[in-house]
Amino acid sequence: MMNPIRLVLVDDHQVFRKGLRDCAEAVGMQVVAEAGNSHEALAVIADVQPDVVVLEPQTSDGGGLSGVRALADSRPRTPVLLVSACDDAALVSEALCVGASGYASKRCSAEALLAAITATAHGLAVLDERVQHHVRTAVAHAAARLLADTVPFPSLSRRERQVLELLACGMEPARIARELTLERHTVHNYVSCVVRKLGVENREKAAALARGHGLGHRPPGRPAQGAGRSRSRWAALPGQVGDEHEKPRPEGAAPRANAASDESPWLRDMDRFTDPRRSHHEQAIDPA
Repeated sequence: MMNPIRLVLVDDHQVFRKGLRDCAEAVGMQVVAEAGNSHEALAVIADVQPDVVVLEPQTSDGGGLSGVRALADSRPRTPVLLVSACDDAALVSEALCVGASGYASKRCSAEALLAAITATAHGLAVLDERVQHHVRTAVAHAAARLLADTVPFPSLSRRERQVLELLACGMEPARIARELTLERHTVHNYVSCVVRKLGVENREKAAALARGHGLGHRPPGRPAQGAGRSRSRWAALPGQVGDEHEKPRPEGAAPRANAASDESPWLRDMDRFTDPRRSHHEQAIDPA
């Protein structure tokens, strides 16, 4: 027989605690302690060692995020499930960042809430559908800010960054067109976009700005990151020195495929929110 899931209920509404206790015990869970706020919970959790702490983050004592952080710091292996009537996505996002394992709404059914508690006890991350979109958006914005802090010129597309790097290497647009297997007018359009986005007067100043940010130092002959097949020395066969020695393609042959893609690899849609404790093959459970 499996051991019952041991709970500590933290909520300043005694009626809610009693109702949740009755529902939990009816399905075989065990409520080992109750507390009116996170500070009271800290005093009992070490003694009762629960499997899950069910916490209302907005209690009357104003514990809020500091209470979530204190619980997570004192018992890092004990998951904290937020259960609240407040669907504040910003609050939920911050709580997840400081140590909460998931969030369920008090508006969900008793069955859904008990399922969320069970999932949390088994190491899964639970995120109520009412805040999923907002939390995912907040995570995407955080990732974008991180990218802006670590990668120069984040407003540029992948292809524009390739063109800028080659400009910083001292290449003229005609050479860049050969390097990236593009038409010259296409390269001129990319250069115009780069100059406009960087707020400079011309491509020479764009190249100088790029060099000041560490671009333009790739090894001689090596293509820009993500560049397609080129007719430069990098792509030459053994014994060929450069462009002038390249074997001509048969007349009417199809142009070489360009392997580069303009799709940004940095931000992708998140199918679910998970916490670090869950294994990669486990699925998060969203309370209905």
